[in-house]
Amino acid sequence: MDIETLRLRFIEYQPQPVNCLAFCDIGDGSRLAVSRADSSIEIWATANGENYYKDLFIPGRSDLSIEALVWSRNRLFSAGLTGCIHEWNLDLRCPTTTLDSCAGPVWCMCANSDQSMLAAGCEEGQVRLVEILSDGLCHVRGLDKQEGRILSLAWHPSGEFIVTGGADGTIRKYDVTCGRSVLRITLERYGPQSTLVWSVKCLSDSTIISADSCGKVNFWNGVHGTLNRSFHSHKADTLAIAKLKEEKSWVVAGDVCFHTHDVRCLAVSKSGVLVSGGIDTNIMMCPTASFARDSRTEYPPFANSASRFILAPSRNLLMYQAPTEVKLWRVTSNELESSSNADGLEMALPTSVMEIKAKGPLHISSSAISSDASFVALCNVQEMWLYKVDVLGRVPRAEVVWKSRIACYKMQFTPDSRELVLASIGTKGILVLSLIDVGPNSEPSQLDLVQQKKEKGNAVFTDIEIGPTGEFMAATTSKKRIYLYSLRSRCLISKVPHLDVQPVVFCFDPPGTSLFLFSGENRELFKYSFAEERLSSMGTTALKSRYKGRKKLMLPNQIIVLSAMEFLFAVYDNDCLVIIRASSGSDSDVATGKKRKLQQYLRYQLVFDYQVLLFVAQFGQNRLITVERPIEAVLKGLPPTFARNRYGT
Repeated sequence: MDIETLRLRFIEYQPQPVNCLAFCDIGDGSRLAVSRADSSIEIWATANGENYYKDLFIPGRSDLSIEALVWSRNRLFSAGLTGCIHEWNLDLRCPTTTLDSCAGPVWCMCANSDQSMLAAGCEEGQVRLVEILSDGLCHVRGLDKQEGRILSLAWHPSGEFIVTGGADGTIRKYDVTCGRSVLRITLERYGPQSTLVWSVKCLSDSTIISADSCGKVNFWNGVHGTLNRSFHSHKADTLAIAKLKEEKSWVVAGDVCFHTHDVRCLAVSKSGVLVSGGIDTNIMMCPTASFARDSRTEYPPFANSASRFILAPSRNLLMYQAPTEVKLWRVTSNELESSSNADGLEMALPTSVMEIKAKGPLHISSSAISSDASFVALCNVQEMWLYKVDVLGRVPRAEVVWKSRIACYKMQFTPDSRELVLASIGTKGILVLSLIDVGPNSEPSQLDLVQQKKEKGNAVFTDIEIGPTGEFMAATTSKKRIYLYSLRSRCLISKVPHLDVQPVVFCFDPPGTSLFLFSGENRELFKYSFAEERLSSMGTTALKSRYKGRKKLMLPNQIIVLSAMEFLFAVYDNDCLVIIRASSGSDSDVATGKKRKLQQYLRYQLVFDYQVLLFVAQFGQNRLITVERPIEAVLKGLPPTFARNRYGT
């Protein structure tokens, strides 16, 4: 089967640098909170402590800055240059509690050992203590002011002292009980400006560790203020330090370059996983035990990028969801003869049809376009807009026909463009909006709530996928459960057996009577039959060793059925495209709760000819459309790297 490929590289998708990291260890697994420069927050989760996947995403906003992230008893707090401390509701994707620091912008924040109190270092040179209550935050007191902003701080493990690093080149130790400074250390100045103390840590024996703008890591006696040990192993500023375990003597154990640009933040989990992030937008993870051997795993910033693109094939329109707008492009191709050896069809220049900008400071959380390109919907975490679109006229137009305070995680139009399905945030359910006779003077007339399945715990629907016939719909909850619904009767049909491995991507077969699921962790392909209510394994792919050798894990964006008759599938992540061929006789029942028998390996082909793959979709018969973003273009949008003279030049 020959497959033609239409390759697009005009989308200017620019990932954002990593600002801060924070670990939350829960039982055997853990969660990692990542904040980026556009104030968006990503939550990465793992069940086995090794392979992480993006669990949820909180869109950013233009009026918010996040410079610090702190977990406290499974609650997430942030602070930034707006001068406020926020507690985030991960289900609603928005802050539920906001407290003013009363001392200007917040540059750093840290929780004490029992996670009952926060300390925030502010622009006005004061540390503000905030108590964490069951229903919010409460100011306790402010410590004595110092000159200049506070860039870093750390609690003593006993909770009796707080160590700060300032922009005035000093390290101070505060007594939390009286609020006064009991120790002051002044760093040596090189030049007219003070040395900046970018990061500090405090050990149980009162040893203070500091990282400064001179590229030094210093170990200080926290009682007398004397210098115990100093390491000058960095040519530029030392921006972050992380405490692994306490030692009595310190030496340089290893020096590894994980990133191409500045490393802004470090974090260590209880299981001993070191995570780093910075300007180059990548997240690197490495076990501390094998740090010197460079056994890192790279997590690029393009995970789940497919959710930003939607194809309306009947109008040859591609919609791209940017943070503050959606863009529509008309895609056409030259008429060329297909060839199995061709790299892809040459593309004519795509035509920009229109841009629809969102109102307000909130970034877009979800968007959708109908199959006939007559409607476009977009929303943030507070409200949504429905547009009536005309793309066939001489001047394309988009007019708002409905606006609502309904917010949703995901929205999708039915194939006949008569209904809009929403995974609502407020109702924690699935809403169906009727679009019959909707126009400038007539609003949607019907809003149905799909009968939902009650789960143990606080689970919400976070993703939906409508079948090609529009009769069935699959919905995913925050507990990673998949439910099958009938859009005609608005009721639950069945529940797909839960898979312990994550992440899992799925799609409908062309008739819309089965689901195909692909697990990113063990690279196994499953089939779920609606009529039989049976989940069967179609085999596994031997991709794990190949990806480990390339220091990247497979985080599948999507699975596509290329041919249901030939059992031909396409699975892709941002690194490569995998063509999988399964046989019709390879089905075997999945024994849940028991040791699974060894499955046969599926035939597959890895295609590395593409640049960073953002989106892949079928575009006609035996044809794929791919959206790529060359890594060279991404690097051009980043600040320049640190330059140093070599070989005496």
